[in-house]
Amino acid sequence: MTKLTIHHDKSGQSLVEMAFLFPVLLLLLLGAAEYGRLWYIGIEVTNAAHAGVEYGSQSRIAAQDNTNIQQVSLNEEADLINQNVNTSGVQSPLGTSSISVQQLCANVYSSTPSTCSTSSPSPIEYVQVNTQVTVASLFNSYGFGGTYTLHGSAIMRVRG
Repeated sequence: MTKLTIHHDKSGQSLVEMAFLFPVLLLLLLGAAEYGRLWYIGIEVTNAAHAGVEYGSQSRIAAQDNTNIQQVSLNEEADLINQNVNTSGVQSPLGTSSISVQQLCANVYSSTPSTCSTSSPSPIEYVQVNTQVTVASLFNSYGFGGTYTLHGSAIMRVRG
């Protein structure tokens, strides 16, 4: 009786495994790129709020200058938003951006700032800047993702 031996050829096994794993690895790489991009834009939106609040907190006069506070915030977002458009509902290649400025007041440092009253001025003034950008996913055209809304907020006491 003869013994049959089967010779296993494994020369293409690695190629087949790689063909199965390549789409998964590509998806992980693209997901990491999208996450990093959104993280960067979120940092820029928060930095824009901080820049506006720092300008507004310089003095009581600067705190009332909403136009320049918004412009300082826009300058900080310069690489995200086209500078030639007004500050409300700005269209950028990434999406829509908005910047809102609010003056707040408090009677003592330990209390939460609230809307200023014209009848009794408070001794402690604050400036709050809120920024928002709506960003479309890089992969929206392929049926993945969608839009993301990123917020930035900063509040600071007015000096002087």
